[in-house]
Amino acid sequence: MGQPLGVTPAERPAPAPAAKNSGKTSAFQHGLAALTQYIQREGRTIVVRAHIEELPDGSTIKLGVFLSNQKARRDRLDATQRAALAELGYTWAAEQTGRSQTFADGPHRRPLPDGRQSV
Repeated sequence: MGQPLGVTPAERPAPAPAAKNSGKTSAFQHGLAALTQYIQREGRTIVVRAHIEELPDGSTIKLGVFLSNQKARRDRLDATQRAALAELGYTWAAEQTGRSQTFADGPHRRPLPDGRQSV
């Protein structure tokens, strides 16, 4: 029962070396390529959240989600990423929201209509 059956396990290939700046930048570049393709084809920069774009290599990008995430996280994009989005016509990419500063100062409080402070 413990004797080998003459089958030897296949050797696992060595892992491919990771490309420099893979991960986050690579995902951004993929999304940017999909966004560029969409704008060239459709002639507009408005993308519905549910839209999925297929790239020529067969990969798919949830383009509406990608764009929504970039806008929501624009303060964390580097200057090159922001410039690339601004070049495509997204003016919000060139603006700072100041969100990180607002919440770093403590809870955000607005006066109520009667002048009292909200809790």
